[in-house]
Amino acid sequence: MSTSKIVCFILLKNGKVLVEKRKVYKEADPGAVTIPGGHVKDGETLLDACKREFSEEFGLSCRDFQFVCTLLYTASNSEHMELNYFFCNGWKGMPKAAEADKLMWLHHTELEKLSFDEDRKAIAELKSLNAELF
Repeated sequence: MSTSKIVCFILLKNGKVLVEKRKVYKEADPGAVTIPGGHVKDGETLLDACKREFSEEFGLSCRDFQFVCTLLYTASNSEHMELNYFFCNGWKGMPKAAEADKLMWLHHTELEKLSFDEDRKAIAELKSLNAELF
């Protein structure tokens, strides 16, 4: 069975993390509250996928993507995923929910509202690498 590569974006603002509520008709994990992200296309580098997906997901660009960690996950539709988490350092504007049902800001103390342990682990890893961000 193949594994899909995914890039996931951690955005922080005033001690809060940007999360999305997935649309209920999505094949994988419908209605879940997650860190936003998207699939890496064949032949695409992780950085190129970050730039493309960040623009598609939010209608924004990021000045600098900083790698956080990679975690494995199996979605509700049995898709095996390699989740590559990146911290976006330097973005301007208000993110728009281009592909999600809605975007929300969760305080870093409210992460139990995230649907998946992998997202919580990635945020904890970012916090261990850059505690001053929180």
